[in-house]
Amino acid sequence: SRIAFNSRLSGRQHSEIYVVNSDGSGAYEITTSITSNPSVDWFPSWCGSQTILFQRQFNDGPAQLWKVQPNGTGLTKISLDDTKSYTYPVCSPDGTKVAFARYDSTTFLTQLFIMNSNGTGEAKIANQPSRDNVEPAWGGNSRVYFASAMSGQSGIYGIDIAGTKSVQITAPDGLTMGTPTVSSDGATVEIGRT
Repeated sequence: SRIAFNSRLSGRQHSEIYVVNSDGSGAYEITTSITSNPSVDWFPSWCGSQTILFQRQFNDGPAQLWKVQPNGTGLTKISLDDTKSYTYPVCSPDGTKVAFARYDSTTFLTQLFIMNSNGTGEAKIANQPSRDNVEPAWGGNSRVYFASAMSGQSGIYGIDIAGTKSVQITAPDGLTMGTPTVSSDGATVEIGRT
């Protein structure tokens, strides 16, 4: 019944997180940049009906993961390592886990991680096929689909969160692919291509 999105509707320089009713009415801002150290808030993702995850980046540091309630209260940082960049947070259908991509500037790797929705238990998903894995989407509560770069081309993969069953959904063909979306029954994966 509600949609979370990022926008600069406020007229400020950086984007904030907003919530709007699904009929387009009643849009309101739920995050606000700090003037002395502005942040960019984007990639919101619902985690149940009372929590929104999002990616926040201040001018002076890497992106981190935060959560907030739809009324703007309870703003809390849930990522643990301020030296790493956390991006593309998505909550599992049952609301217990968060999948995200984490970039390490010392290894130049972007890998998929999961953690509990309260920020504990951060762990890398094992046996990923490439060094550049981004844009995760849950297929049920134990499988993640994602975009992965292979030899400069992008493909879509699926992997269970234990890292034991990986499958290539699309073959790299020179086209840019990303942002997989999974049907509610987990049977179909929709992708973007350019």
